[in-house]
Amino acid sequence: MQGFDILLPTVLLLATGFVVILLARVMKISPVVGFIIAGLFLGPYGLGLIQDTHTTHVLAELGVVFLLFDIGLHFSMKSAWSLRRDLFGLAPLQVLLCALILGFSMSFVFGVSAPLAMLCGLALALSSTAVVMQILADLKQTESPVGSSAKAILIFQDLAAIFLLIFADSIGTDIDLTIAIPLTLGKTVLAFFAALILGQYILTPLLRAMTRYNDPEMFTVLGLLIVMMTGLATASAGLSLALGAFLAGMVLAETPFRTLLQTELRPFRGLLMALFFISIGMIVNPVDIANNILTVLALAVLLIAAKGAIIGALVYILGNPLHRVIQLIFMLAQGSEFALVVFAMPPVQNALGFALTEQLIAAVAISMLTAPFLGLIGYRWSLRVAGRFSGRISNEPSEDKS
Repeated sequence: MQGFDILLPTVLLLATGFVVILLARVMKISPVVGFIIAGLFLGPYGLGLIQDTHTTHVLAELGVVFLLFDIGLHFSMKSAWSLRRDLFGLAPLQVLLCALILGFSMSFVFGVSAPLAMLCGLALALSSTAVVMQILADLKQTESPVGSSAKAILIFQDLAAIFLLIFADSIGTDIDLTIAIPLTLGKTVLAFFAALILGQYILTPLLRAMTRYNDPEMFTVLGLLIVMMTGLATASAGLSLALGAFLAGMVLAETPFRTLLQTELRPFRGLLMALFFISIGMIVNPVDIANNILTVLALAVLLIAAKGAIIGALVYILGNPLHRVIQLIFMLAQGSEFALVVFAMPPVQNALGFALTEQLIAAVAISMLTAPFLGLIGYRWSLRVAGRFSGRISNEPSEDKS
C-alpha cells in the first residue's frame, strides 16, 4: 500500500498532463490554463487527490530552474548587448513605476504601512516568466522582436526578484537591508564572472570532449548535471537556484552545443513546467475566492490594468511600433510566481494579515490564469493593427521627385 500511495499522485499528474495537452491541442488554446484548472480540482482545495507537499514545491521550483536555463541558452552576451535598451532601460523603469503605483494603491486602499506597500508593489510589478515564455512558444514568437523584448524584461525581473525575497524576509526582523542588498549584488556579480570562467575553461572543453562518443544519453546526463550543479552553487551562496541555471545557459549559449542541449533537456523542462502550473492551481482556494469575489476580482483587474497601462506607455515612449506595444501590454500584465512566493512567506502573512494575503494570492493566480487568453487577444489585435498600418503605407502615393 505504501508503493500505491507514492505512485498514485505521480500517475494522476502524468494522466492529467496528457489529457490537458490533448485537449489544448484539440481546442487550440494554451495548455497553461488547463494545468492551472487541473491543479485547482485535484489539489487540497478540490478533490484532494494531490497534496501540496514539500516534494511538489521542489519539483515545481525545478521547472522554473530549467526554464531559466533554457532562457539563458537563448540569451547570449551578444543578444544581451543588442537588447540593452530593453534590459537596462525599459525593464528597470517598468518595475519601478509599477511598484510605486501599485504600492501606493495598496497603501491607499488597505492602509498598509509604507515598507509593506512597497514590498507588495514590487511583488506585483513582476510578470510570470513561466507563463509568458509558454505564450511565446504557443504563438511561435520566441525569437521575434516581441519575444526578445519580453525576455529582456523578464530576465531583469527575475534578477530583481532575488533582492525582493531578501526584502520580504526582512519584514518584522532585524535584518539590515543596507548590508544585505549590496552583499547580494556583489555575490551576483561574482557568480556572473565565475560562470564565464567556468564555461570557457571547463564546460566548453568538457562538452567538446563528449562529442567524440556521439552518445545523446551522455549529453543529456551532463546537461542535467550542469543545470543542477550551477543552481546548487548559487543557492549555497545565498542566491537562487534559477540564477545559477540562467547563468549556465547564458554561458553555454556562446558554444556550438546550444541547440543540442536545448533538444536534450526540453522534455524535462516541459514535464516540470507542467507540474509548476498545476502547483499554481493547487494553492487557489475556490471557497475563499467565492467569499471575497468582488475584492479578488477588483485586485486582479487593478493589477492587469495598471501594469498594462504602464508597460504600454513605456514601450510606446521608447519608440516601438504600435503592434508591438499592444502585444507586450497583454503579454506582461499578469502577476508572477515570485509574488505567490512572497505573499506566502510567514513574515509577510503576519504583517499583512492572512485574509489580505490570501486575496492577493488569489488575484495573482487569476491574472496568471487569464494570461494565455489575454496573450492571444493581444496577438490577434496586433496583427490587425500591423495589417492596417502596412495597408496605409502601401496605399500612400509616392512623391514625385522629378
